[in-house]
Amino acid sequence: MAKVHGKGGDVVVLLAKTSYTAGWTSWTLDDGIDTEDTTDFDDGGNSIHGFTVGLYNYTVTLEANWDAANVALYPGATALGGSNAASLTLTVTSGKTYTCKAILKSVKPKVAADGVIKATYEFIPSSALTRPS
Repeated sequence: MAKVHGKGGDVVVLLAKTSYTAGWTSWTLDDGIDTEDTTDFDDGGNSIHGFTVGLYNYTVTLEANWDAANVALYPGATALGGSNAASLTLTVTSGKTYTCKAILKSVKPKVAADGVIKATYEFIPSSALTRPS
C-alpha cells in the first residue's frame, strides 16, 4: 500500500453558513462501535470475555493554531434553524474524505510560553459518518 503524507489533509467546518478553514493543523477520527462485556460467572476460569455489539459511535477531534476567526467556534454556537451541528469535511488526501454533521462538544485552548497557542475542538455525532470509497 502506498504511503500518504499528512500534508495532503484538510479540514472544513461549516456552521451557520460560515466556513472555518484557516489554521487547522491536524484531525483525528475515532470511528467505532460500543461493546458491552457479557462475561458472567458461568463462563468458567479458562474462557475469554464475551461481548455484545452496541451502538455505532464516532468522535472527531480537530487541532488548530489559535486564530481570531476560529474563536467564533464554541460549544452551543448555532447554525441557521437553531441547530448547533456543524458540517465537517475531513480530507485524508485529494478525493478521500469523511463527511458528517457533528455537535461541537468542547474547545480546549492550550497556551505554552515556548510555542504558538493551540486549540483542540471535540465534535460528537449528530448524523451518520460518510466514509471514503
